[in-house]
Amino acid sequence: MKLKFSTLCCKLYFCREMASTSPYFFNKTNIPPRIGYFKSVIVFGDHSWFDVFLPMTDSYIEFGHYKNMKSVEISYKGRKILLYSFGFGFVDLNRVVTESWFLGASNMIFLNFSIPLLPSSQIKDKDIFTIYASCRNENGTFIEVDYRYPAVAHPTIVRALRTSSETLGYTLKPQKSVVVDGYYEKKVKRPSLLDEIVQTDVELQDWDSSNMLVYSSLRNVKSGILTCVGLKPNLVNMYDEFSDFSQYHEQMNLMAKIALEACVLVEPAVN
Repeated sequence: MKLKFSTLCCKLYFCREMASTSPYFFNKTNIPPRIGYFKSVIVFGDHSWFDVFLPMTDSYIEFGHYKNMKSVEISYKGRKILLYSFGFGFVDLNRVVTESWFLGASNMIFLNFSIPLLPSSQIKDKDIFTIYASCRNENGTFIEVDYRYPAVAHPTIVRALRTSSETLGYTLKPQKSVVVDGYYEKKVKRPSLLDEIVQTDVELQDWDSSNMLVYSSLRNVKSGILTCVGLKPNLVNMYDEFSDFSQYHEQMNLMAKIALEACVLVEPAVN
């Protein structure tokens, strides 16, 4: 018994040292380096999501805050889940995904907003979908892998999201998206991949989905995406009017519930 206890202590010490010295563990938000503690991570850009999630939890612990990045541990139905915000862009998103992978997470759910790709689209403001594939119309992921690598959600996470939404009385339909590699739309028009994509069945335009799907897949982390139609990251909605997240409070609450219940489905309870 003493041998087992000492071995466990050595392993814990090794994990802490490894996490604290690894170049992959940026950890500016001071997440405790407990390898394997979090099985599921819910990722989003804006801090307003914390106000949605925290009232739904059994308890929570705030770790730290660094620029747009913030991390919070929540307890929900016996699961320990990490909430992690990153702001905007592939650099900090990559940090979040890599840190979560390094901590031993096996499931990730990304929450974001999107807009219809075409003005003639039948998709309506405030519709909620799961993005199961994204066109890699960006440069961030090509740093790690070439264009032939697909940006697709893991079927386990997609299934969990759709199942949990059904239990909440909402039919979650799958959609494909194309990402825009920039905070603001480019004003100079030139032939691009987007010109070809508008001729396909891709319905949504969003930010960071392909980055999330590629980064997580490369690290063997199962991931999926929930998106709500209506907002751009710079808080300009689909009608080019300035808007705020309070207009989407009902949808954000539903998305948070779907994500939490999906984490319960993919993560066995610890006795």
